[in-house]
Amino acid sequence: MYRNNLIMLAPERREKIISIVNQDGFIKINEIVNEFKITPLTAWRDLKKLDELGLVRKVHGGAAKITVNSVPEPTFEQRRYSAYKEKRAIAKYAAKNLVKDDDTIFLGPGSTLIHIITYLRQKNLTLITSGLNAMMYAAKNAPHINLISSGGILRYPAMAFEGEEAENYFNSKNADIVFLSATGITKDGITDPHPWDAKLKRVMCKNAKKIVFLMDSSKFGKISMVETTSLDEIDLLLTDSKITSKFRSELDTNGVIYKIIKNL
Repeated sequence: MYRNNLIMLAPERREKIISIVNQDGFIKINEIVNEFKITPLTAWRDLKKLDELGLVRKVHGGAAKITVNSVPEPTFEQRRYSAYKEKRAIAKYAAKNLVKDDDTIFLGPGSTLIHIITYLRQKNLTLITSGLNAMMYAAKNAPHINLISSGGILRYPAMAFEGEEAENYFNSKNADIVFLSATGITKDGITDPHPWDAKLKRVMCKNAKKIVFLMDSSKFGKISMVETTSLDEIDLLLTDSKITSKFRSELDTNGVIYKIIKNL
């Protein structure tokens, strides 16, 4: 079926797997084994790595092409002024009602999340963030907060520190609560436009006692490239009063704990 490759290093082999999947839409595990003369275990390792990077979607029996039915990734400034009142109201509720004195907070890079900093008045807070804009805003406007940046590779247009260094940092820390946002949400889960986004957020969730997503209603029904988390993995979803009855019904059906916040 494909050209035989008797000796091939993993990076070259994985590149060819991606090419086959993108061309044919799917590849079976036994086809990988036969084509590249490797063991099934090695083939599954290849697919697991490519799935983690968001380059293919690992499915039963092999891997499938990732089809993107998504909106393009906007810049931070574009996102910052979209649904501005709704974002501030959601952030205010999160800061005033979900944070306690002495808490350690993981904060993602989202444009909604930066508003949380404005309303944090609790004592002895530690804020660990992957967002460049969040870090700069907190340094200027919240000197009472113990501020830590994860470091990592700065990815545009998200203005977020990501990659292995950031993941390792969050893997070495624990938080009382993590506040995150994302590009899209449907009944099937929460999605983001880049594999690094999704992977880092999964690490942050793994090391936090409570997982809270802040998603204004404009993000409902939108799908981005990579799934960040399923709805049943989050502890609380905050959104605004413009959410439609259809999406409220889907949240109820899926047993999602959510709160609708009215504008300020």
